[in-house]
Amino acid sequence: MYKAALIGAVAGFMGSAQSLGVKATLTTKVTALGVKQGEFAGEKASLLAMVKIGCPLLYGSLYVLGSRAGVPQVLFLFNVLLAALAMVLSQLDVW
Repeated sequence: MYKAALIGAVAGFMGSAQSLGVKATLTTKVTALGVKQGEFAGEKASLLAMVKIGCPLLYGSLYVLGSRAGVPQVLFLFNVLLAALAMVLSQLDVW
């Protein structure tokens, strides 16, 4: 068990650094649009709070619906769908 935890910790060592580029780009774009840093931080915190409430509700509902239909793996299929959507959206120039 310890070895698995250690390997996971080493593999996820730079996990938090992966979002730095996204955060920096987002901050730059928002500043260019004229939004103040404090306002942006407040909006980001509000969005994060809504996500922390909404996502467990969504995933719980998906699990219940999938279990009733005999496919409790629907959560994994939903994650694959989200990953594919993120890949497609990342290729578009939305700014």
